[in-house]
Amino acid sequence: MDRFARIAAFVGVADSGGFSAAAIRLKMSTTMVSNHVEALENSLGVRLLNRTTQRVNLTDIGREYYAAGGSCTISKRRTPQPARYR
Repeated sequence: MDRFARIAAFVGVADSGGFSAAAIRLKMSTTMVSNHVEALENSLGVRLLNRTTQRVNLTDIGREYYAAGGSCTISKRRTPQPARYR
């Protein structure tokens, strides 16, 4: 899975407060959003979200990562494509 997609899924869940809302916003299935977030957590070796049947909350580490991940997501979207060498 693409690391950027993992971060985007995590930021989407954090912004929208749930996997279903993030899936709609990101135009992917809820399962795919969940898989991306789980893969991100596994690659980092930490839990970023506390999940219950009713709610999703950021952990303390998740809040810190959200602050960094959110800015990474924004900067990647706004970064111009590099000029090609001729």
